[in-house]
Amino acid sequence: MIPRSIYRIYNYAKIFPRDIINLLNNTEEVKYFCLNPGSCGSKYLVELLKANNISKVYHEKEPDLDILAVRYFLDGSNKQLIKNILLLTRKSVFLESSNRLFSLAPLIKEVFPNAKFIFLYRDLKSIVASNVNKTVFPQIFIDSNRIRYNSELSGAKDLPAFDRMCYYLKNYHETILEGIKNTDFMYLKFEDLIKGEIDELEKFIGIELKIKKIKAVNTKDEIKTPTKKIEDYDSWPSEYKKSFEIILGDLYNKLP
Repeated sequence: MIPRSIYRIYNYAKIFPRDIINLLNNTEEVKYFCLNPGSCGSKYLVELLKANNISKVYHEKEPDLDILAVRYFLDGSNKQLIKNILLLTRKSVFLESSNRLFSLAPLIKEVFPNAKFIFLYRDLKSIVASNVNKTVFPQIFIDSNRIRYNSELSGAKDLPAFDRMCYYLKNYHETILEGIKNTDFMYLKFEDLIKGEIDELEKFIGIELKIKKIKAVNTKDEIKTPTKKIEDYDSWPSEYKKSFEIILGDLYNKLP
């Protein structure tokens, strides 16, 4: 079900004439899309760019295409609708950082031929711990009504919550990497970003950033626990370690 707040623009995009859409947008402009699995500095990157007085940068720009992107991952549906929405709503974007667009790199590239991509990621053991330590875990992978958590994006529904979370991360990472593999893209590691080690980022976007670091940005305090459920990998329960190695081990070894 499409949320009521953005139904109008979805419906509008279905009927908007293609030739008028093309008149509204310069699709040849270089745009940057930072795709990521979440919990890895997506909002931080946008706030860092804003601190350097860079305009037209967005974190999870509305409409965020969350539901449509998951459906596209699952069955490839609504391709033209998604492309129309991108044309209508991303025409003025310089950079968007969002985990909502994870499956849409091929469509973004069709709409904006000069689009470039940043794959923002985090050490997998660290991001697993971050997800486990949220208040909503494990319930979110058991009975959430959000399609990203109750569909095959998170693996089979009869699996334990930890395993489903691992499959969620596996599918997210692999879908992004597959989608950007034949494009102009760069890797940006969360751990480097927050340390201010961003020389490659500056080269990639063609802008020198005078401010290299800002204060930590956390947009979801309400779902974090005050104490950790798990800490470093060595202290994880044996069943967590086993599932991690089976589901995410290969990906962990492949990431830079």
